Amino acid sequence: PVLVVDDSKAQRRILQMQLTRWGYDVTEAGSGEEALALIEDLGILPDALIADQQLGAGMSGLETLVALRTRAPDLPARLLSADRGEGLREAATAAGLGLLIKPVQPEAIYAFLAATTTKGP
Repeated sequence: PVLVVDDSKAQRRILQMQLTRWGYDVTEAGSGEEALALIEDLGILPDALIADQQLGAGMSGLETLVALRTRAPDLPARLLSADRGEGLREAATAAGLGLLIKPVQPEAIYAFLAATTTKGP
């Protein structure tokens, strides 16, 4: 599955519907801590990770993806953010993550998944 991490249920639902339409299975988490629990406690290992940078209280999207990738370093991951500053882009790049600036065009997510996963369409 593709693990989508966003504190907004509406945003998770939008991504889930689009990804499902493209043939991907989706697992959702509402926080970084919940995403980590899915992998650590339930043993769910996704094919790809997509996380919003602003996750409310607790871990940021960047912190979440870094923590998840320490458990599975080769997992493809993208950080979603409305922040157009170079600081976040540099931090994401240093962590080996891709950054997609909101509003993200569906084609950009599709291209990421098609290029990095063997499942789906």
